[in-house]
Amino acid sequence: MKRMLEMAGFLGWAVFSAAAQQDPQLALQQLKGELDTVVRLNVEGGVMGQPVLGAPYSATEVSERTQTLADGTKIHNQTEAQVYRDGQGRTRRETGNTIVIMDPVAHTRYSINTERKTAIVIPMAFVGVAGGGRGAGAGVAVATTSQTWQLTSKVVVDGQDMQVRTIKKDARDIKTEDLGQQPMEGVVAQGSRTTRTINAGEIGNDRPISIVSERWFSPQLQTVVMTRQDDPRTGENVFRVTNVQLGEPDPSLFQVPAGYQVTERK
Repeated sequence: MKRMLEMAGFLGWAVFSAAAQQDPQLALQQLKGELDTVVRLNVEGGVMGQPVLGAPYSATEVSERTQTLADGTKIHNQTEAQVYRDGQGRTRRETGNTIVIMDPVAHTRYSINTERKTAIVIPMAFVGVAGGGRGAGAGVAVATTSQTWQLTSKVVVDGQDMQVRTIKKDARDIKTEDLGQQPMEGVVAQGSRTTRTINAGEIGNDRPISIVSERWFSPQLQTVVMTRQDDPRTGENVFRVTNVQLGEPDPSLFQVPAGYQVTERK
């Protein structure tokens, strides 16, 4: 049995510079929805993770959730986003009327509303550890020992931890298997499957509950291209990257369109 390991891996970090550094609570409130999205995307995968150089592509990100109720009724929801990443690590994500551009070259984040023709420009720090600089940030990290698995999520504003949530689990109840490689959307992906068991009585359940998760990662894109989680309590959640086109996107996609009202926050 191994002794305590240091941090085993990062599921992803994204750090924002807050517009209102003198009022951390206000900054957190303004960015809460966006931080939640970043945490979700970093866990699942997707273009808006930490900057990746030299692996440009364009694609569609699809998120699906299917839930079956006790009476057999099925509830299915699906959302799609157009995404782009260039060789310099700049990213663009289009969802409805909203476009978010992350530019690690200019250390800037752009939030664009195509309906109102407005753009908000925010200085941004691209760092690997939440709280590494001033501003607001969100992070998720995993640590493991021979017997305990721990998931910690953190929101940091102006260098102070505003919210920390930690979930601990017996590592003996978590099993991971290698699924090998297979082609997905024109790239090769490496897969793994994790099965986590909630033992009987742990949350009031009268029998064990198994939660099965798959993760497929493309070394070529340095991006997770598919995840699937089957949880009897909440249903099936699938994230996948489709319509992948390799190569540099149009450089204009990473700029604010002409004629938009631009507001800069410092």
